[in-house]
Amino acid sequence: MPRRLFSAQPVAMARIPLRPHQDESTLTDGLLAEGMFLASRSAEQALEQGEERGRATLRAYDVRSRRRTTPHGVFAGVTTASLTATTTTLRVSSAHHAVTTPSPAWLTAVARRLLDEEPGLLPALSLTTTNLVARRGGRLEAEHPAADGAELGSVRETAVSRWLLQACADGARTADVLDQLAHRYPTATRADITHAVQNMIDAGLLLCDVLPTDLRDDPVRHLLNRLLTDATAAPGLTRLRALLADADAHSPGAPQRRTLLSAARDETDALHHTARPLVVDTLANAEIVLPPSVGDQAALAASVLWRIGHRKPPLTDYHRRFCATYGRHRLVPLPELLDLTTGLGPPPPHDALGVEEELGPTRTAALATLLSDALRTHATEIALQDRHLDQLAHHSTLPPPRTAEIHIQLLSGPDHDLRIAVCPGTGSQDAGAAPGRWARWLPDLVPPEPEDDGTGPMVAEIVCRARTAASGALTTETRAAPWRIPLGVPTRPGDLLPEELAVTTTGDHLTLWSTRHDRLVTPVLYSRIAPRLLPPAARTLQLLGHAGARP
Repeated sequence: MPRRLFSAQPVAMARIPLRPHQDESTLTDGLLAEGMFLASRSAEQALEQGEERGRATLRAYDVRSRRRTTPHGVFAGVTTASLTATTTTLRVSSAHHAVTTPSPAWLTAVARRLLDEEPGLLPALSLTTTNLVARRGGRLEAEHPAADGAELGSVRETAVSRWLLQACADGARTADVLDQLAHRYPTATRADITHAVQNMIDAGLLLCDVLPTDLRDDPVRHLLNRLLTDATAAPGLTRLRALLADADAHSPGAPQRRTLLSAARDETDALHHTARPLVVDTLANAEIVLPPSVGDQAALAASVLWRIGHRKPPLTDYHRRFCATYGRHRLVPLPELLDLTTGLGPPPPHDALGVEEELGPTRTAALATLLSDALRTHATEIALQDRHLDQLAHHSTLPPPRTAEIHIQLLSGPDHDLRIAVCPGTGSQDAGAAPGRWARWLPDLVPPEPEDDGTGPMVAEIVCRARTAASGALTTETRAAPWRIPLGVPTRPGDLLPEELAVTTTGDHLTLWSTRHDRLVTPVLYSRIAPRLLPPAARTLQLLGHAGARP
């Protein structure tokens, strides 16, 4: 029996397709129609036309909705699965709960427009200086999310811009900032003062709270609370919020819900037209209770896959470059290291997490033998024995990751015993990454880190914004770790700030160090967001959290 390297958490995330696996009579059901309505305007139009293209589109969505448990939309629901029971309970009802909000792209565009058009909105906001400001050639620069990807904002470094950064460092009411600027510069017009602040917001140097940090936290109410009652957009936003609340009172697929969603989309289009203005997260009404053997099987599978995997540890080449540039006995401030001009810049893609390494001759020969034997006997699967695992093992001296995630499909065996099948191309090096965005409603899905007792590494959650507006809801904070590293978001007392973090080497791999606490730091990202959508500093911290371990 292979040695287990991992142990299972008592609670797992269950992703459940909400449509039956096989049932041709459901091609016209409300759940399929609602899912297509939310996913794509063109799909809805093709379906309404009823031509060959429409039938093909319908069939494609039908197959996807039954077999691909993508955890957003109404095709799949998410709930908790307990792995501690003595008996198995699998109960799924149809009374699922949908949480419908305007899409992050729509919210960002509308907020941007209202800041320009509603003069009473800006003074009602709070401002915070981003901690990702860079100074280059007499200019202040910061990367910030935009509709088509990250943009580099830039303003001239002047007495006004420097004062604004300082005044908003710990957060400030915009109305107070405008009044103080008017007092400091009495000859400037109110319009000029407002324009100066607006430019700093547009450049990403000042963060404003026109939208909530979590874009699923009733964002329309948040926006309405900051608008004046006579704002031109207020009536439409009020109607939109009411329609979404009424829609969520019905289960996904209900006819009444579809009517309300259509009216809600009309309201969004009246304010701003985008391809996908509404998004939905569905909480499944289900009871999933499983025996510990399911978790044990998953932990054993993860252990075996790690042992025979062929993934390189991250930052190998970056570590070599670091040692060549800075030596082996220096703490390099994180902002200095990531600067493209004075430092190494962010790690390149070939130093990412999970990059494949070439197979050695022993492992290649073992795989070839297994394949040829299977072809000769017409076998549809290969049973790995201990000797096979020994031949396929990477024999690395590096340890496995501190935590990990594995995605499995639950199967019923011939004797109705529970078995698992590992889903390929899924999983994560951080437990809680996939369910991180569900922690708002299902906090048990993200295993909390132990309380910090002042010894050992400081486990810190990376809190940041995605680089694109459309991905704005994918990097929500879970509060599962005792420490927090804010990047381009408002800071809180006790945070581990980027300027107080430094990178050094153990001689074998890179590590992160808190210069304020004089302790090692282990950064953790509770998100499955694609690396290209992460700010460079967040992506680097995520890799540093896995340096010295084999994926």
